[in-house]
Amino acid sequence: MKKVNIEQTNNLEFGKVFEDAFELYKKIFLQLLLGILVVAVIAGAIYFVVFFALFGNIFEQAVTDPDDFAALSQSWPYLLKTSLLGFVLGLLVAPISAGFYKMCEVGYRNETPEIGILFRYYKQPYFNHIIVAASIVAIVTLAITLPTQYFGLAFIQVPLSIIISVLTLCIYPLIIFRDYDGVEAIKDSIRIGGKHFLMILLLLIVGFICSMIGLVACLIGVLFTLPFIYTMMFSIYHNIVNIEETSDIDLIGTPENED
Repeated sequence: MKKVNIEQTNNLEFGKVFEDAFELYKKIFLQLLLGILVVAVIAGAIYFVVFFALFGNIFEQAVTDPDDFAALSQSWPYLLKTSLLGFVLGLLVAPISAGFYKMCEVGYRNETPEIGILFRYYKQPYFNHIIVAASIVAIVTLAITLPTQYFGLAFIQVPLSIIISVLTLCIYPLIIFRDYDGVEAIKDSIRIGGKHFLMILLLLIVGFICSMIGLVACLIGVLFTLPFIYTMMFSIYHNIVNIEETSDIDLIGTPENED
């Protein structure tokens, strides 16, 4: 593990981070878009198959008896089942989330990332660390959001989700670029997020708005702007922790050495 000295991490400059994110977006937009579409199809298919298996004709009930459906959607069994489904699906795609960071890193080095990079981290030594980190974050998030949803305080979930996003942004990069284990990655990501909280928050908000600009023109337009959020997250990490200090494991993790 190549430990990050939190106190010596670089201060973020809004203009530089935004410029880096936009330049990277222009380089690998197509690869990121294809990756997003592949993940959306796979994850969407899994979600709806399992959802229908768990809830049967719930959509028909929503149409025929909206009041009963509204009560059902606030019940603990329904909330627990949907949360469990989201939890499992989140774990399944967690290595892919790490793969998007790797795609950005490859693009940053002026190389063309392949879609297969998204699935690289289903292999060891990274897989266990990613799953551990994703599980801890998901459990903590559910422990906070489930009660707020049950008691009709869903509006609190938005600021809580934003705070969690800021504090956990560096988890996957620390694992795949610095050889952190899951627990240590969470600890240092929180410390990094805490130190640079306001600037990370501002950049994520701007990145999210830019990634959603496609909705203004037409719904399909969002496909062309959504990849920007990934280049923004990578650029935030890169400007805080120099990506040039790549892990030794990652350097030797070429396709021919991974088999």
